[in-house]
Formats: sequence, C-alpha cells, structure tokens
Amino acid sequence: MMIPAYSGPHIGSTGFFRNRALLDTVHDCVDRLCPAPPRVLFHAVSIGAEAYSYVIGRALRCPEADQGCDATDISLDFHGAAGRAIYPATVCQGMTSDEARFFEPAGVNNVHVAEVVRRRVRLLPPASYVEFETDQRYDVVFLLNLLLYVDAAAQRRTFDRIARYNTRLLITTGFHPDTIKVDLSENGYQPITTNIAEIHEGWTERRILPPGFMVQGQTHCRPALPTFSPIADYEYKYCAIFEKKSD
Repeated sequence: MMIPAYSGPHIGSTGFFRNRALLDTVHDCVDRLCPAPPRVLFHAVSIGAEAYSYVIGRALRCPEADQGCDATDISLDFHGAAGRAIYPATVCQGMTSDEARFFEPAGVNNVHVAEVVRRRVRLLPPASYVEFETDQRYDVVFLLNLLLYVDAAAQRRTFDRIARYNTRLLITTGFHPDTIKVDLSENGYQPITTNIAEIHEGWTERRILPPGFMVQGQTHCRPALPTFSPIADYEYKYCAIFEKKSD
C-alpha cells in the first residue's frame, strides 16, 4: 500500500515492503557481502516506511542482532513524520503476521512502529542526497526512485559523492538510464543481476504512472517503467543492486 506524502515541492509517497523481490535480494546480498552488523544509509527516506521495512527484515533474519540504519531527508516535515513513525492502520494489510507484530495500535485508525524498531533507525540532520557529505563509511546506501527528479549532471555528481563513502552495496532506482552505466562503472560499481527481472517488475505502482502529474502547482514528469526485456545494457538500466569493486 502506498502512503501519499507531500511537503511543499517535495514528493515523498512511499510504502512498507514496497518491492519484496528487491528487499529479499538486498538482505541476501547483505548477508553474503557485508560485515556484521552492516553500516546502512537511506537517502531521501521520506516518512520512514522503507527504512523501517529494512530494519524489520533484518530483525526477522537476525533476531539476536541489533541491526539498524541511518536515514535522512531534505524535508523537515518528512523528517519529523519518520521520527514519529505513526501510520494509517491500513499499512499492515498485505504484511505477514511476523511483520505486522512490529506495529502497535495508535488510536482508532493508526499504528505505531514498535520501539524496538524505531530506535534502530537513526535520523541524521535533514540533507539533500545530491549534496550529502559524511566522514562515515557505509557498507550499504539506498537511493530509491529519486534521480529522475534531477538532471543527468546532478545524477553524476550524486554518484561521485556516494562512491566516496559507500564501500560495498548501492541500491538505486529511478535514475537516468542513458547515463547510468557510465556514471556507475566509472565509480567502480558493477550490477548484481540476481532476480533482476522480478525486482524490475516489482515496482507495480511505477508501471502505471501517468507521463506527468501535478503537486502544489508544479508539473513533475516521471515516465512509467517499461516491461522488462534484455535491451542493450539492461544489466545497468534495469538493475537496482550494484556492488562496488574498487575498495
């Protein structure tokens, strides 16, 4: 279920366990390629659903480990909502019983993410993913469904910066496909194509997007995803999980 979220010019619509094929494959890659516990960063976390989904997944896979993540967003409104972690009760529809037990009733129509999960998501000061800088090194960086909101030059600057602090896995979607191979390969990234078609087709709401939509008087264009096919460079254009080989 998608949760609409808007703050001025910022679009933060999101959802819990939004792409299960992606999350399951990411967890497998983290277990196989990253140290324990992995150091994880979510850019543009919006109101928090995807970061909490990741942490719940880690809690179910590694119940004895205290594995969390850092997260940030440019919007103060989204940042505050992520910290409160209160959502419509309908978000639990479609969750497994194990996933749903990490949510507690909060009034008549809302649920609250359980404290054991909330404390594992550390909210950093608000920041733009394009300009973000840190002295921390992150094994995993998430940047989902965002880069088509900036131009191709800003996409390249973003990946150049991320490569400075990301040591192993980059999870990214919604980018400029014509430059993605050069942008990532020149920064030492190679695609992990495990479940690539299932992940691509798992973005169900992005398959039906109109060519343009209005938010507070501004028109935003975000093309719907095409059906998966082995086009030229599909390993980059249709991929979501990339491994950094240069470190």
